[in-house]
Amino acid sequence: MNRKIIAGLAFALLVTNVSLTNAAPVKNIDQGQTVAGYNYYDLDGSAHGIYLEHGLTDRVIVGTEYIDLKHSQHIFDVYGKYKLDPNFLVNLGIRDYKHSSSKLTVGLEATTPLSDVIDGYAGVKYNSNETEFKIGIGHMLNENWGLDLNYSWHDFDHGKNVNGLGVGVNYSF
Repeated sequence: MNRKIIAGLAFALLVTNVSLTNAAPVKNIDQGQTVAGYNYYDLDGSAHGIYLEHGLTDRVIVGTEYIDLKHSQHIFDVYGKYKLDPNFLVNLGIRDYKHSSSKLTVGLEATTPLSDVIDGYAGVKYNSNETEFKIGIGHMLNENWGLDLNYSWHDFDHGKNVNGLGVGVNYSF
């Protein structure tokens, strides 16, 4: 429970410091822009994830993500995000679990620029099976390629909770 409080406070601190300037393309996807990425996580054992997001309009993003948590769960998401402003998004989707039924999932995400090429971000997703927290930094190498370093934690209501560091690479086109 203390972890939930700490993660909630970290998310609140990030949200209150969000500016209204454009974030890195990875989080502030423009209309017609697509981002594809791969993540490696050390979530109590190795895990891998891939994702694809596309900007349908200047405010709506659709996406899908698959995470292989190895010895516990496989997670598949289909979701939509709505930009309240360039740095604050709400999301709604379906999260499918290998060993249980699909769940309606809601979430919040926020980004804030830390430099011209580095953004900080935080997010939380919730459904009746789990709460997921993620906090990290994204670094744009150029206009298309980016790197990501994050800490992710999945708090499952029934089953083993997993958490750990993640690194990723993404390509925007």
